[in-house]
Amino acid sequence: MRGTGRYNLAQPKDEARLSQKAAVGQTQKRLDAIERMQSLPAELQEEIKRSVPHGGRSEASFRVTAKMLEQGLNDETIETIIRAHPKGIGEKYADRDDLDQEIARVREKTAAPPAPAQDDKIASLISAMNSEYAVVDDIGKTVIVYRRVDTDLNRKYVVRASYQDFRNLHLNVRHPIIGPSGRIKQTNHADIWLSHPQRKTYKGGLRFLPGFWCWIPAEARGH
Repeated sequence: MRGTGRYNLAQPKDEARLSQKAAVGQTQKRLDAIERMQSLPAELQEEIKRSVPHGGRSEASFRVTAKMLEQGLNDETIETIIRAHPKGIGEKYADRDDLDQEIARVREKTAAPPAPAQDDKIASLISAMNSEYAVVDDIGKTVIVYRRVDTDLNRKYVVRASYQDFRNLHLNVRHPIIGPSGRIKQTNHADIWLSHPQRKTYKGGLRFLPGFWCWIPAEARGH
């Protein structure tokens, strides 16, 4: 009986320990979420903290949640951030337990188009870039070549760019790509084209014939 009595007396302590451990875990999650929030754009952080009039809470919640999804945050982190701001964007959900369902609904509504539609857009992008650019082995150095017109001299010339310079040229033009996890990632056109198996590539180099402004593979050179 004493043994049983000791067990019964110890049980509340065990429960208290488990409760404390759970509380610490929740606190750590909240701290991690708030830290992750600091990496978000300043404008989005302000939207999260800002109080929203009653009539506009649903629209504001949808907009802010969609923006956090675009930033790559997972559902749990988004929920923790929203609940950490009960006087801001989380005011609508202060006394509700369906926030996780709302986040899932926003994710579904803002999801990227099905893969076939994405494939069609990428195919069009690759075709368009192939008409203007090509990856070339230029005497052992891999470069991107393309043509430009000097309007002052009224002549055409060839540009040879490094991979990094080519990326910089297209840094401000991005395309939504669905990653393996199903999340949308904004990727610049240069990286999409450079990594695509159907990009235009000349491993044997190129030559340009006077009077014929076109790509001529070096392999086609006559003897």
